[in-house]
Amino acid sequence: MDPHTGPDGPHAISRPSPSADPARSPVALLGELERAAAATPWDARIWNTALTELREGRVTDGDIGASATTAGARPLAVAVVSAYSREDLAVLRRCHETVLAQTYPCRHIMVADGFARDEIDAWDVEHVRLDHTHADYGDTPRAIGGERARALGCEAIAYLDGDNSFRPHHVESMVSRCRATGAAVVFSGRTRHLPDGQMLPKVKAADSRRQIDTSCLFLAGDALTMASVWLAYPRPLSTLGDKLVVQILQGRGLAFACTGALTVRYTVNRAVFYRALGLPVPAAARPNLDITPVAAYCRSLSAREWRELDATLGFPAAAFLREFLESRGATLEEPR
Repeated sequence: MDPHTGPDGPHAISRPSPSADPARSPVALLGELERAAAATPWDARIWNTALTELREGRVTDGDIGASATTAGARPLAVAVVSAYSREDLAVLRRCHETVLAQTYPCRHIMVADGFARDEIDAWDVEHVRLDHTHADYGDTPRAIGGERARALGCEAIAYLDGDNSFRPHHVESMVSRCRATGAAVVFSGRTRHLPDGQMLPKVKAADSRRQIDTSCLFLAGDALTMASVWLAYPRPLSTLGDKLVVQILQGRGLAFACTGALTVRYTVNRAVFYRALGLPVPAAARPNLDITPVAAYCRSLSAREWRELDATLGFPAAAFLREFLESRGATLEEPR
């Protein structure tokens, strides 16, 4: 299923209301919300209702995605691939421990992009060390980690960047949705957090509509051959990695399905988020995303090179990139 449309149109689901049945338990309501979000993932109102239940303490991390079950199905051998670079060891440990805490067994592959931590060798992980940093937003280590997972015989790959973490039912809900739908690409929702753990009050409006974050992706079946998809596009476009990956997978005609569950904790550390919350911007905050390299690369391409890029990626890259740049105030002239 295309995450942006759905099989029955945008009005096929009767959206649950928290006040419709006062006797209904919060966990039961959460299950209804997750089923609705799985069917209509473009509807941010459903995600935000589930987020409110979590933020206000009516449900817990352990409730998120817990309605999923894999009982009776042949188990899938799942690997979780984590690219990391300069993160603090405590942050990486949190990432790893949430993989260990999954309700569904999985193998953890951590790939160091040039800044390997010796301490990780003692953890229950497959530790892959790259001898230098590739400075491509984690694309190269994700691709290498994915191919390592395939070499180890894994049948599905989930991704978890080193500064993010999973809630306990993340992998199980992914496997369950994969089994139920036969989709080769499954994705979850995410909550966003400042580095100190503070949860942002809303789901990002573009999530599941125009963007599926890397840590929300799960590849299985026919999509497993795309484990190196992170290297399919020119390196100047790595800034847009997860956006391009989703477009490429859709262009291959792979079926998508959504779990409807906010099972990923995604860390944000850009100045814009602090300002939006009315908080002081710490010195360690990252600047806003720099799209200058993307714009410069796109402007360098001739009409022939644009056609070649479209053919290589398998979707209309020129139209996609033009829309992306224009949405951020940059113009892209017609190719020569």
